[in-house]
Amino acid sequence: FAVIFPSGARDAVLKFWQHFGFVLSSRWSEDVLKQDDQEEEEKGGKLSSTNTNSSQSFPFVEPCDVRNHTLPIDFVASTISAASDYSVHGEEVEEEEAAAAAAPQRQHIIQAAAENPPLSCAEEAKCVIRHRLADAAGADDASDVYLYPSGMAAISSGLLAAQQSFPNCKSIQLGFPYLDVYKIQTVWGPGAHYISDLSPTWLQQVEELLKEQQISSVVLEYPGNPLLQVPDLLALSGLLKKHKVPLLVDDTIGSSANYNLLDHVDVVMTSLTKWFSGTGDVMAGSMVLNSNSVHYEKFKAFTETEYEDMLYYKDAIALEINSRTYIPRMERVNENTKPLVDFMRSHPKIEKVWYPDSIEDPAIIKRGHGGLFSFVLKSREDSMEFYKNLRVCKGPSLGTNFTIACPYTLLAHYDELEWAEGLGIPRDLVRVSTGLEDADDLIKRFGDALNTV
Repeated sequence: FAVIFPSGARDAVLKFWQHFGFVLSSRWSEDVLKQDDQEEEEKGGKLSSTNTNSSQSFPFVEPCDVRNHTLPIDFVASTISAASDYSVHGEEVEEEEAAAAAAPQRQHIIQAAAENPPLSCAEEAKCVIRHRLADAAGADDASDVYLYPSGMAAISSGLLAAQQSFPNCKSIQLGFPYLDVYKIQTVWGPGAHYISDLSPTWLQQVEELLKEQQISSVVLEYPGNPLLQVPDLLALSGLLKKHKVPLLVDDTIGSSANYNLLDHVDVVMTSLTKWFSGTGDVMAGSMVLNSNSVHYEKFKAFTETEYEDMLYYKDAIALEINSRTYIPRMERVNENTKPLVDFMRSHPKIEKVWYPDSIEDPAIIKRGHGGLFSFVLKSREDSMEFYKNLRVCKGPSLGTNFTIACPYTLLAHYDELEWAEGLGIPRDLVRVSTGLEDADDLIKRFGDALNTV
């Protein structure tokens, strides 16, 4: 298929594609490109029935990392036994399969879906994913879970629902924003009030805005990225309920495995590409509606009218397989991150570490504080040398089963470094997403890199 538009609309079309996240995945694109050779008919993400293999099954594949470290057999077995009973075609994974997955010939880059998975698995896989997400988030009904082809597609859908419910009303962006999220509010929407500094006066600032004008929503990441800031969610929720303003939260950083957010917010939006998948080989997103929210009926009606299932069937099957060990993987990530954060905080060459372990309210915290943390060294020159010698994977993503680091500000805000620094984001900040490796080995790797400066 093709999208045809006037040449004068090129910039607007490209920006929409960039910000809203309704894109074709690499699996879908590959199938489209192979359409002529394979004589397949692709329409709305479905293959013709003549080209499916309904007998094909999908065994569990171990969530190992791409470096030299792999998970012990007993952990692989425990992750499977602790994971959800849901699986494609209802097949249960036995401990013997876990042992086989941990054999010396184990794969180091997971091939989550088979080359030609049967279409018959797709709807069942999506149903499984929705139930899995509903269970993790505490949703009353899996029908309130919506799947999208990317995290931004899910987030933009939540923002559009709020904008339609409160036409021509500005939103409040609380905390340092992900750029695309802010653009949807300001470029594509009626605008946003930006409260970047979560100092003691932030709640008062929100309340003053609520008294002055109708607000369409308050939007935030929990925790924030990259400084992992966490506002008093219960106080904010209570204030917004009083003024009947919806609270939209992106929980990608913290994850539904660690935080109970749905009880306190109206919409939870997530990039499933990250922790939920873990392998980094599939894009997807989700939006979960709180059925107890006073805004539920409006949001539900809008979503049911506008929603289109664009999650490609191969991506859904891959995501179902990857997410079978979501909860135990997050428990392992939590266990690995805490000692690494403690080590970095105590090191004399580290100026500051940001990690959201100040969250202690049992109404919110469930398992831990997640695997993301940021830090700066005392010397900017040392930061460059440290990063060069840090023996972990480097890249801009997060939530992978292997540890990944990036110079966040330089990557995300290279063209506006002074602006970012003015908002408290150091230009030499390093962000780390902790994986499933051995915690002692990770500490040694970071320590070795610090010893080079």
